[in-house]
Amino acid sequence: MASPGRGSAPGTRGGLARGQPCRTDHGTPAAVLISPRELADLEDALALAEYRARQAAGEVTGVPHAEVRARLGLERTA
Repeated sequence: MASPGRGSAPGTRGGLARGQPCRTDHGTPAAVLISPRELADLEDALALAEYRARQAAGEVTGVPHAEVRARLGLERTA
């Protein structure tokens, strides 16, 4: 019998170092089951990393808050 994480038949369930259930194809990890929360966290981290890369490349143009308010016709009351 194959050891965990090293299934020899297509679709065998195995595991990875972090403990998520893993589907293998001839002993090679093919898919890992993660929670919806972990997926959301990974997507957030990717979006932030992509934004920071664009920022470092000088591709991000910001608009000052006061200018946004002026464009929208929102006057600041004191």
